[in-house]
Amino acid sequence: MRVYRNLHTYRGDSRFSTWIYVIVRNQCMSALERRACQPSYVDATAAAEIVDASSTRAYSRIEEQDASERLCRTMLGALTATEANVMMLHYGQEVALADITRSLGLKNKSGAKAYIVSARRKLTSLGLVSRAAAC
Repeated sequence: MRVYRNLHTYRGDSRFSTWIYVIVRNQCMSALERRACQPSYVDATAAAEIVDASSTRAYSRIEEQDASERLCRTMLGALTATEANVMMLHYGQEVALADITRSLGLKNKSGAKAYIVSARRKLTSLGLVSRAAAC
């Protein structure tokens, strides 16, 4: 249509096919520019299939934190306050058993080691610590 409407502007300086090609090329470029400025619409089913890797990682981290918190609550519920304290100091902060025994003022013969053994037995019986990890 554009060629027909602008036929009177053809000057004959170039071949007719070249003149038509320039009109078509300009139309295509204008259409691409207009399309670039407009939002693209995506079908709802197609949008649902798009996976956002960052959100998947975020959900995985949240799930891992929740599982870790539940495990800690279960472990703390199963242990006495002294057992939990000894376990946290020894495994969480890597304090030596002799230092834990002294700092907590434990009077039993084995000191902190006895509380570690007791806590491991409880956690193993609940299935929270595998036997290999308890060794």
